[in-house]
Amino acid sequence: GACAVRPGFALPVDVLSSEGNSQKQVADLRAEIAKTGGNIVVSCDPNQAPDVVPIAKMLESAKASRFNWWNKPPDVKVQSYKYWVSHVAFDAVGQGYYNAKELFKTFGTPNKGKIVAIQGMLANNAAIGRFQGLQKALKEYPGVTLLQWEGAEWDTTKAYNATKALLAAYPDVDGVWCANDNMGMGAIQALKEAGLAGKVLVTGTDG
Repeated sequence: GACAVRPGFALPVDVLSSEGNSQKQVADLRAEIAKTGGNIVVSCDPNQAPDVVPIAKMLESAKASRFNWWNKPPDVKVQSYKYWVSHVAFDAVGQGYYNAKELFKTFGTPNKGKIVAIQGMLANNAAIGRFQGLQKALKEYPGVTLLQWEGAEWDTTKAYNATKALLAAYPDVDGVWCANDNMGMGAIQALKEAGLAGKVLVTGTDG
């Protein structure tokens, strides 16, 4: 998650990176509000869905206009907040589904094989939706089996460690489905070390 804060009008943008830490994101926003007296416009990708309401309430109190990206619990309504301008979402289910289907095609016998999966942050809407897309693809392709999944919080090193452990348990996998490209890079490194790079392919999202 990250927030871009524009103090005043036609002034430089301050980029506040959460670094995957919800407490840091909220603290950084609170400090920015204090610095500007709330005279800001915030474009925010909350770290995880549960962070949305606390951030919204904080910005409402400051009368700071806000654009929200990606994460939002379905029961939280933009129109319930005076200064919340919009929410932008993407088809995360479609992303996970498309990538799964493309991965299944790469198997020695297309659409028949075994995979492991690396999930992102478990309370993150993109991670949830992409994994739902994978599950949708698995239902449509009964010849493909998901052996096990592990969460790696969008992190390359955590994905490397998770993939390494999964490969130790399942050395004959046909593919690795990852919820984003950062984790995909970690999976590829683990496959290289196992001598499987280029034989077992990886999919991810985010470019």
